[in-house]
Amino acid sequence: MAKPLRSEENTRPKDVQFAHFGVLDSGSQGKGSIFTSLGLNAALVLIAIVIGAATKVQIQKQKEAVTLVVPIKDEPKPKPPEPPKPPPKPLPKPPVIKPVPPKIVLEKVKIPDPP
Repeated sequence: MAKPLRSEENTRPKDVQFAHFGVLDSGSQGKGSIFTSLGLNAALVLIAIVIGAATKVQIQKQKEAVTLVVPIKDEPKPKPPEPPKPPPKPLPKPPVIKPVPPKIVLEKVKIPDPP
């Protein structure tokens, strides 16, 4: 008996790459899952748009309602700066005093006579 050609064999081994991790065979995706996924994603996008628009409107209302007006006070005119004071007059030079040597007068002392 002759063996069938390899191309004719449909016995492809099952993918067991992650079998030891406990991952189950993914199988096939149902036709309704596409519509379910599209519906959920569209609903989430619409919810996000509605929340964003509501937040924007609320912020605009708060900006309009909480506008405070502070009255501007008239500031007094600044005084002109005082003119600079003239520098003080220089002090006169002290008089020059020449030192005078003291006049010491010594009395003549008489030397006693020798005995």
